[in-house]
Amino acid sequence: MIFTMFLVLATTACEHEYLRYDDPATPDVEEEKTPISPGDDHRLTDLLAGEWQGSATMDFIDSDNQWKHNEFDDVRLSFSLPEGNAPWGNGSESDYRDGKRVWKMSFTWKVDSTETITLKYADGRQMTSTKKKYDLDDHTFHAVFDSKDLMETDEYTLKRVTP
Repeated sequence: MIFTMFLVLATTACEHEYLRYDDPATPDVEEEKTPISPGDDHRLTDLLAGEWQGSATMDFIDSDNQWKHNEFDDVRLSFSLPEGNAPWGNGSESDYRDGKRVWKMSFTWKVDSTETITLKYADGRQMTSTKKKYDLDDHTFHAVFDSKDLMETDEYTLKRVTP
């Protein structure tokens, strides 16, 4: 059983991060991109909200103080927003291996003014991903999350399921 989960997001270095408003049904054309301003956490939360699916690796220290490595071929994350313009919400994670669900947990999440994403799981675990550790657009979400106590690191490679 996984006791701690961390998401780790890796990003490419770039001068600006952009929110993209793509419609996958339209042909690839150069589109106007809107830069994310520092502290523009509301647009970032709108972009994060939705259903995501992909794979993950999780490295953590177990109860015997040994590093463990887990790989999941199917991970599903859901980020929902409350009514209004809040930079936080509720979510859930389900991890599957060989078609069997092996882990499911709910969490709350928020994006702060530094664009750090924090997940707080129902069991009290807290994972964070700083702006330098994730890459997020309308279609993909690659992230590295570290636990508050640095005893777990999770890396997710996800694609948007819901528009």
